[in-house]
Amino acid sequence: MPTADFHGRVACDVPPDAVVRALHDPNVMRHLVPGCSALVPTGPGDWTGQVERAAGPVKLRLAASLSVRETRPGAIRITVKGGSLLAGKVTLDALLLLAATPTGSQIEHSGTLAASGLAGGLLAGQEDRIGALAQTLIEGLARRIAPPPPQS
Repeated sequence: MPTADFHGRVACDVPPDAVVRALHDPNVMRHLVPGCSALVPTGPGDWTGQVERAAGPVKLRLAASLSVRETRPGAIRITVKGGSLLAGKVTLDALLLLAATPTGSQIEHSGTLAASGLAGGLLAGQEDRIGALAQTLIEGLARRIAPPPPQS
């Protein structure tokens, strides 16, 4: 099963508690899962949804589950599991470490993406792209939850 590890750090203009709240908002979280159209809550910090990704001429549809858990203050574990008979299985396990800064927060992220079947074939050899995508997604989270700039 091909895997890709990722890690990085992003500054965010809101305090850590606001980041934690945002990570429990399904409208914020669906933007962290590329191709996710909607999330349906199944419990506190748990959702199900569907992920759709194009792979060349093939469109993959995966039933997915998403879980967000604060394992200790300032440490958030995000787990995404998806799969289909055609696409195979995809598992993302990420840890976000939040630290207060004078201007908001620093989000340090690390994790692993693993895939089997057709999804695994697409992942093979893409480790650098997965790391860049993870960084882009966390940067997008920081922008999405940042307060709007003051109007002049």
